[in-house]
Amino acid sequence: MSTMTFPTITYAINIKMRKVSVTGQLNKLAILLFI
Repeated sequence: MSTMTFPTITYAINIKMRKVSVTGQLNKLAILLFI
C-alpha cells in the first residue's frame, strides 16, 4: 500500500509543477504581447 501511494503523490506533484510552469510561461507571453 505504501509503495503505491508514494508514486501517486510524486505524480500529482509533477502534474502540479507542470501546470504552474505552463501558466507561468503563458503569463510571460501575455506580458510580452501586451507591452
